[in-house]
Amino acid sequence: MTSKMKKMVLLIVVVMMALLIAACDKDGGTATKDETLKIMYVNSGTLGEMGIGDIIMEALNDFAEETGAQVNVFECHADASLYAPTMRDVASTGEYDLIVTAFYNMREAVMEAAERYPNQKIILFDSEIEFDGDKYPNVRSVMAKQNEAAFLAGVLAGLLTESDAELANEEKVVGFVGAAENTAIQDFLVGYIEGVNYVDSEINVLYSFVGNWTDTARAKELGLTQYRQGADVVFAVCGSAGLGVAEAARETNNYNIGVDYDFALAIKDTNPRTAEHIVTSAVKDFYTITMNELENFADGTIEWGTHTIYDYARGGSTLVENEYFQKIVPDEVLKRYEEITAELAERKIQVGTAIGASQEEIDKFKAEARPFTK
Repeated sequence: MTSKMKKMVLLIVVVMMALLIAACDKDGGTATKDETLKIMYVNSGTLGEMGIGDIIMEALNDFAEETGAQVNVFECHADASLYAPTMRDVASTGEYDLIVTAFYNMREAVMEAAERYPNQKIILFDSEIEFDGDKYPNVRSVMAKQNEAAFLAGVLAGLLTESDAELANEEKVVGFVGAAENTAIQDFLVGYIEGVNYVDSEINVLYSFVGNWTDTARAKELGLTQYRQGADVVFAVCGSAGLGVAEAARETNNYNIGVDYDFALAIKDTNPRTAEHIVTSAVKDFYTITMNELENFADGTIEWGTHTIYDYARGGSTLVENEYFQKIVPDEVLKRYEEITAELAERKIQVGTAIGASQEEIDKFKAEARPFTK
């Protein structure tokens, strides 16, 4: 069934589902007291940080508007001490047909709650659950291949730094500013390094880490340092802090690549001069992914106890091609970039990953770049 067809019957399905589950066990289960589908979104961070958490929230709101579902939200504000007790408390009520959450930092909390309350359905986005031995049959985990989006960012950065683009310099140097050295950010870094090397292994990659997702001043400082060391393109993978790197790009007259959201579009009205320096943003399309999963949940086709990865070929991630991309990227760069994206779409390119890799393996990827620390 296509997405369009699903939406045509979704209201009817939601009502039918609500009636059926009303008879279910309420011990951490999915029973409801009326016909309204009830969803709790446990956000490990804070909404408004221009990250995937906001994209998931947008999809949930649109789903609620289309179906009449009730969506509640609990924000943990990055307080790790709240993750497990919040998941337990929500699951124990038996009030919600579905709990939605995201990210690796919620993984343990999800597994604990799922085991304690086996009737409670949970979707975990942007992370992976191991379902060995038929464990967690009430959970579904879903990821997009962030390393592939980062690979494309590396490809574009490598092509731009060697091109005749207006702000490209003669140095074969690009940069990367990450939030923290966790698995997800290192996965971005691995993909980025591989993308740059796919273009030219002699291009140096400077990398550094802010330590969080919100310190715009620190991100700007790191960006300025990388630009002054010869980078003409810096990929910022640090949420809203990445706006600091964009400001550094404007001040030094260089290029920036954002992440998660279309950064240029987000600030074009409030900060048009900075937007002009943001070539593109690497995005994991969690709006479409979330809507797909919610629709599958509502129509009963979701596969519980499974993990799914949306790769580039399935539309899981990409680089946005907005007006700034079209203005900045030279024709010869665009031609080669499109050739490489076609190869990735055909799965002819296998991108390295930090997911499931040992630290030794990750360090080998990093050794192919020039590390920068301050």
